[in-house]
Amino acid sequence: MAAGTGPTPPLGVAAGTGPTPPLGARGLRLDDFDLCLAATALSHNRVHFTNNTRPFERIDGLRLENRAAG
Repeated sequence: MAAGTGPTPPLGVAAGTGPTPPLGARGLRLDDFDLCLAATALSHNRVHFTNNTRPFERIDGLRLENRAAG
């Protein structure tokens, strides 16, 4: 793949109409440990329990619960 060209969209999907770009492509960063926690919750289809939901709210499909908030 040539530098800067990005992946080819799947058949039947027009360029720019696919899923939301990854966090890094949108200029959003997540700490490695937080990324690992989010990936684990997503891959096991589980809710991620945390008192600090803010960094995780940007992740599409991640279900969050903050029990400290009430």
